[in-house]
Amino acid sequence: MADPVDWLLPNSIAELRESLKHCHARSVDSIPPFQGGLAGLISYEYNRNLEKIPANRFHDFSIPKLAFGLYDVVVAFDHSLGDAWIVSQGFSDPPPSENTQVD
Repeated sequence: MADPVDWLLPNSIAELRESLKHCHARSVDSIPPFQGGLAGLISYEYNRNLEKIPANRFHDFSIPKLAFGLYDVVVAFDHSLGDAWIVSQGFSDPPPSENTQVD
């Protein structure tokens, strides 16, 4: 995966969960499980949101506590079978209208 459709920099896990209510990814059981969606990091500094820990004496890095990318396209590999798939969830596409015909 590369080039996220959107970046989410929430202040809490609850805020992240709320922003994802309208993001639904479809999955296919016969291919590797990550088929697009959210991937990111929870920094070590986020632990101060969960428990009382003294602040660091020095702040070496300036990274957000939570940072997630919404990825539409994934290249998935099954190394044991030697298979690969390119999967797109269509996150960057507008939702289909009621008049859209599906063949």
